[in-house]
Amino acid sequence: MDAIHNGDFNKVEFAKEADFELQIPTTCPEVPSEILIPENTWKDQAKFREVKSKLVNLF
Repeated sequence: MDAIHNGDFNKVEFAKEADFELQIPTTCPEVPSEILIPENTWKDQAKFREVKSKLVNLF
């Protein structure tokens, strides 16, 4: 599946990631929605915030 080339993202909503201002699709064909938002893929939310903060500071 090649959603970007099929124009699938032209019809979906996006969530804005605050620190990097990335536009993240809330849905994508054949991809579970819960994995599209990076923090949803981490079991340890505190660790996610810690690692993300370090990454933000690098930029």
